[in-house]
Amino acid sequence: MKLIAIILSLLLWLTLFTPGESITCYTCNTKQHEGCEGEGLKNYETACSNEHKVCRVIKQNVNKEKRVIRECGVSTHSKDKTELNYCYINTGIEFRQDICTCDTDYCNSAHGLQVTMAAVLATLAFSLLRLL
Repeated sequence: MKLIAIILSLLLWLTLFTPGESITCYTCNTKQHEGCEGEGLKNYETACSNEHKVCRVIKQNVNKEKRVIRECGVSTHSKDKTELNYCYINTGIEFRQDICTCDTDYCNSAHGLQVTMAAVLATLAFSLLRLL
């Protein structure tokens, strides 16, 4: 029983961490790219370079002009720079930006919800452990 739990935990861990692979994000801007608002995002899939660790979506309103920007990001803006799934608001005179970063492929979509293989395997692992 203990050996099975260790093996399942190791398999889960291996699915979470795949060194050397880049993240895949949507990269577009509603000012320049039709469909960047949400419909048609498939046209803007980008394999980011290895230095990019997060996807970012910026929803901004500048001088009453609304825009959505989706991009690859190098780092997060959390206080300790380690929290990868993080949102914050940047405001000033005549502008507001809602900025979110996330660390799974395609997570900067219009819905932002992605079911990952790790989540599926974790559910399966815990279900098997309950049966044993």
